[in-house]
Amino acid sequence: MLLAGAGVAVVFGYLYLFVIRFVGGAIIWISFALIVLILAGGGCYTWFYLRPTYDPSNPTYDYLEYGSYTLWGLSVLTCFLMLCCYNAIKLGIAVFKTTA
Repeated sequence: MLLAGAGVAVVFGYLYLFVIRFVGGAIIWISFALIVLILAGGGCYTWFYLRPTYDPSNPTYDYLEYGSYTLWGLSVLTCFLMLCCYNAIKLGIAVFKTTA
């Protein structure tokens, strides 16, 4: 049973490396795009959906406003850092593809 489990693990490991070699770069760029979109979406959610449910005199209203500004700022900062590191990311993906 242990030998069969080890054999299956080796086969699945090589299959995983084979798949990652071809779609690894896409997975990385999609992950970066999702991070930016989720942060921006969270800011939109707090600004357009949660904030109007509270009275402006309620302190939660202000906290949600600051939270949406923070999420949008993090989204812009992440996008800016990705653009600054674009060549390094491309190089890392290229090195990963040749070694995987």
